[in-house]
Amino acid sequence: MLIDLDDTIWSELRHAYGNASSIPQTLREMYSGDDVADEKFLGFTNAVSHQGSVYNASFAAFPHLVKIGISAGRYHEIAFSIAEIILYDALSGDGATLPPMSERLHQGFMYGLAMGRAYLSKQLELEFLNSSDPTELYLLRRISLFRMRPRVTMLLDTVSRNFHCPLCRETIENPIEALCPFPYSK
Repeated sequence: MLIDLDDTIWSELRHAYGNASSIPQTLREMYSGDDVADEKFLGFTNAVSHQGSVYNASFAAFPHLVKIGISAGRYHEIAFSIAEIILYDALSGDGATLPPMSERLHQGFMYGLAMGRAYLSKQLELEFLNSSDPTELYLLRRISLFRMRPRVTMLLDTVSRNFHCPLCRETIENPIEALCPFPYSK
């Protein structure tokens, strides 16, 4: 499912700045936990997701980023965040379908989604078991994104920033309990 980091396909893939042959090295460094400069993360992120655009190298890197993200490694949070950015940008078109990609990239991408869904479901379960006030929306946001529901993701973004329903504008006391069922009639 994952494209091996030594596979020659990386030199055929493209990112925002051209040939993606440098992507495996950054992924190797993230897997190993070696020091990675902030500028390298920024460059990597901009290469795989630039101004809302994603590339075939983005889809190849995605399952690796999720795998790093679900580990307890040094770069797990930043890797998962980059995977989220790729997924969010990939779904920003019509929100229901992914951009075209080869079958090999699609299989890897779907494998990354499955890993991310399983991890986030477990995280959500742990959050609710270990918290008397389960109002952390970031897990719900991540789950909605990995379930390929960008509208729900955007709603949760709005709710978590404003604590007002974006449709009915009512103040939300408890965001988990008070997500309105999209009252278009109000």
